Amino acid sequence: MSPEIIAKHERFIQKYFSVVDSMDIENFKNLFLADGTFTLGNYPAAVGHSQVGQAANGIFTVLSQIRHQVVKVYSVKEGESTFNLIIFIL
Repeated sequence: MSPEIIAKHERFIQKYFSVVDSMDIENFKNLFLADGTFTLGNYPAAVGHSQVGQAANGIFTVLSQIRHQVVKVYSVKEGESTFNLIIFIL
């Protein structure tokens, strides 16, 4: 995998957790495609901006703050155009 793709994945993960940590629902749901899916733990999947926003609101309203520190991102190519990201966070 090219260094450019790895760097792109790392930038996205940093942005993703920065948005999560800001607890900004609008920015969070806009990280997803219009029909994107967000799943947290064993909760049902949220599909689309509206449901993703509702899920984020449910999470963010019970937390006073949240902080992630991305330690390492590994990109593993699966097939022609699919990548799995393995992320270690604190």
